[in-house]
Amino acid sequence: MRRLAHIAFFGLAGALVACASDAAVAQKTVARSCFLARDLGGWREAKPNHINLRVLNGEYYQAFLYPSCPNIDFNNSITIITRTSDRVCEGDDAELIAPNGIGGRRDSCRIDRIRKLTDEEVTAIPKGEKP
Repeated sequence: MRRLAHIAFFGLAGALVACASDAAVAQKTVARSCFLARDLGGWREAKPNHINLRVLNGEYYQAFLYPSCPNIDFNNSITIITRTSDRVCEGDDAELIAPNGIGGRRDSCRIDRIRKLTDEEVTAIPKGEKP
């Protein structure tokens, strides 16, 4: 009987841990930062394969390009599109579209992931890399 009580106790403890883990995952998923693609207010190339984005609400994001995007620092405008909606969220992959000035063609670059920058990271962005 005592052995059965131990098994029941440890089974209940395991179930509680699993529920806590599921709740943490759900909370993390809900906490993703997003912006509307049309609210992109500015951008600057940061380092190879990275661009810093400024959104109209004052938030900053960093996009990781894969592979690098040719001539992106010579373009005047960019557009970001996703496969699912007009919302661009942290962790999502997306596509950057930039006119290249040659016969109306556009360059398309894959964005591997996007992440929101913290206030400290925004402050630390070098002048030439801040949108």
